[in-house]
Amino acid sequence: VRSCEVPRGECEWQVGNWSACEAACGDGLQRRTVVCPTRNDSDCVLPMPNKTRPCDDGGASCEWNIGLWTACSATCGAGIRTRPVSCLAGDAACSTEAPLASEACY
Repeated sequence: VRSCEVPRGECEWQVGNWSACEAACGDGLQRRTVVCPTRNDSDCVLPMPNKTRPCDDGGASCEWNIGLWTACSATCGAGIRTRPVSCLAGDAACSTEAPLASEACY
């Protein structure tokens, strides 16, 4: 194996693909690898590209997912009806109070 030398200052940064956004909900960061091929940053003359950038999923996973109500548990008198309620990014990620998952019915 023969090593090839690139004259100082002629190296170009090698950049990897951006990662998925680290935040499941709201503002987060994306990361990528950035290396000079010689492993000596001073051999790459152009400024180093960013290794991180801000990202935001648009809040789509921060919203409550609300299912349909079940039938009332009682056919005569007071009962309870329920529905599935969940936040796609985990209940703690949704900033508003969770909608009711159960309520009285008659």
